[in-house]
Amino acid sequence: MKKLNAIHKKRQIRTAELRLKRLRKLKYKQIQIKIERQRLLKFYNLLEVYTLFAPQVFNLSNREYRNKFLKFIEDLRSKCLKNKVLIEIDFTKTNEMQAEATLYFLAELDTLISLTANKIKLIFSKKDIVNQVLCQTGILKLLKINKKFDKNKFAASVKCWEYASGDNAEVTESAKGIVKDVGSLFGDSISYTRGLYKVITEAMVNSYHHAYQAERFLDKKIQSLKKWWLFSKEVDGVLTVCICDLGIGIPRSIKTVNQDVKKDWLNRLVTYVQELRKQYNEDSALIKAAIEIGETRTKLPNRGKGLSQIINELEKIPGSEVSVAILSNNGGYIKKQSGRVKDVLIPFDTSLNGTLITWQVRLNNSNVSEISPN
Repeated sequence: MKKLNAIHKKRQIRTAELRLKRLRKLKYKQIQIKIERQRLLKFYNLLEVYTLFAPQVFNLSNREYRNKFLKFIEDLRSKCLKNKVLIEIDFTKTNEMQAEATLYFLAELDTLISLTANKIKLIFSKKDIVNQVLCQTGILKLLKINKKFDKNKFAASVKCWEYASGDNAEVTESAKGIVKDVGSLFGDSISYTRGLYKVITEAMVNSYHHAYQAERFLDKKIQSLKKWWLFSKEVDGVLTVCICDLGIGIPRSIKTVNQDVKKDWLNRLVTYVQELRKQYNEDSALIKAAIEIGETRTKLPNRGKGLSQIINELEKIPGSEVSVAILSNNGGYIKKQSGRVKDVLIPFDTSLNGTLITWQVRLNNSNVSEISPN
């Protein structure tokens, strides 16, 4: 065996010392984590503490990001349903939160906090803009986290976010405020405000009458709040409005038959969906069916025309370009007012177990990209 010279020997000793130091530091950190965990269990009278890592990107349109995001939501849901637990949501690695996924996350949080007695804590992101979104959208308030932010320093793309929610078909005061603010962005404020008010009202009616007519999960005992949640923002001349419900989803709702549904409806639906299913999945085909033929489903004269009326009202807005995206359960549908592509169906592997409707209105022909399937 070759003898080490003094320099090499000294270097190896130094390397070993550094390795030992790192190991001691890691062991100390693990001991501290264990002590803190025991302290929390005792202080809150808990049985367990769980740490869930929020995904890097909150996105429901891109299939890869969607799968990771919905896996995180499923984990959060399953942990919250346990007794006497504390859940820490770690946002350390999160660097992007898109509107639809953020609204969906807020809706799930609101539901879980209302239906369980468990505590949920939060570890902030390394990205300031993510922490700003958590504050601006009301997520921190929902979790009763009182961290102070200087909202004057918020990014322009965050300051403009507004939020509302409700538990019936009536437009709440917060939603009315959003509609009023949105109307002021347009030249013809009255025309635009009336149109947007109709759209938002119809979306709320749709949610109230259809989303919660059965249990959300067929195999799990999880109740629903029977609410709708709404975001709006205007950035660089593009107005975006998202509305979410955590109900049974459009594909299940449109197949539901009761005394109000016309006798021949189910046969018409099967015929319509039959061809589309060959190219897309069933949920996407059923969303398109709800738009194209859903307005003739019931015998009730006082019931709104649902998704078709939402799209029609948006397309009536003069001098603007409109895009609509509907995500429900395993299906997706996008409709654009201009360009070559008129509508696109998008099948997904993972289910939302709910519905998100997003519309974008381009103001003054702003050069901003429309909604697109990633």
